[in-house]
Amino acid sequence: MNTITKNQHYIPQSILTNFANSKGKVFEILLKHKNIYSISYRQSMSERFTYEHPDLEDNFLENEFGKIESYFAPGMRTIIEKFESDSLVIEDIKKQVETYMKDFLIFYYRSGALLNEYTFDGFSKQDKIPLMLEKIMDSSYLTQLSETIINYYDFSIIKSEEGSFLLSDQYVTTSALSIKGQYTNVSNRHLGLKDVIMLIPLSKKYYIAYFNGEKPSYIKSNDINVLSNEQIREINKTIINNSYIKCIGQNRKSLEEVVDKFRYDSPSRSLVGFKSGKKTAALRKKEVFFYEKDIEQWDFFRDLKHVVNRDTKRNDICKCGSGKKYKICCLDKTKRNYSIVNNMYKKDHHIKIKAHPNAQIEKALDEYSYVSNED
Repeated sequence: MNTITKNQHYIPQSILTNFANSKGKVFEILLKHKNIYSISYRQSMSERFTYEHPDLEDNFLENEFGKIESYFAPGMRTIIEKFESDSLVIEDIKKQVETYMKDFLIFYYRSGALLNEYTFDGFSKQDKIPLMLEKIMDSSYLTQLSETIINYYDFSIIKSEEGSFLLSDQYVTTSALSIKGQYTNVSNRHLGLKDVIMLIPLSKKYYIAYFNGEKPSYIKSNDINVLSNEQIREINKTIINNSYIKCIGQNRKSLEEVVDKFRYDSPSRSLVGFKSGKKTAALRKKEVFFYEKDIEQWDFFRDLKHVVNRDTKRNDICKCGSGKKYKICCLDKTKRNYSIVNNMYKKDHHIKIKAHPNAQIEKALDEYSYVSNED
């Protein structure tokens, strides 16, 4: 008879230990209340019976994930040791990381953030396991998405000398490097699209970065990039915004520096109908943008603020209520909004936003089609 593991980790303990201080502690934040406290890494990023489901044997998924971690953990230790070696060869690191890409994606899909998003909008806790398994049991899909990242994204390593990187409860961090538009089944940060950065955690000192498009200037391809404190804060701001419930770091300061930049935003449900009577529905991940300019622009775009000044002239007072002239207030953002919309309606736009025409796009959290009987 199997004994059920009560405290089941949705981030591998072999990764959590790499973010702990010398006492085996991490600082964890509950984002809803912005409450920061010290806790053993063994008690962090876990829930009771996280992966249990009535249709599965007790401890089945916990045991299966344990099998992956049994070879994953030594592999990550080897990579970290190579970072500290005098004979480091970037190409060797890259090849070794690539062999674990499917595992990184599995840990991404089993993460706390994804499990919480699966239960959004009326879904019960029991719904999250089938939605998770739909992704991680599809070997062909994981292979194609892995190959897309490896072949169509640039590789890099970023380093924090003081070990100040945070860790999201989404495990892998993804962020959009531009606004491509608003879609029914994907966010601007979906893997496989252009202008996306993917950050894979190894430890409080090292992250692997894969990116396509307008990446930060301080991240050079095929290199170890030692970041300044300001650059680390920019990375940590993106990491914490990938979090849903919790985020951890080695020290309290790293969390305090970016907690005010956290923007709570839930997934969104979209519904599209066609003349044939067919309808499609999808659950989209929340949008996360790397650059402040895009965060501000997205708010402007999502709230349709460009229509307010439809007939406003350059030297007129802006109708947003700022009291400033239109040309120094909302004009540039309005122009960019119309540019985004126009691009969305261009022929083959759905192909042009892909990292490559053959790229596999990350699947929506949940997506289905049905035929409506309505008149």
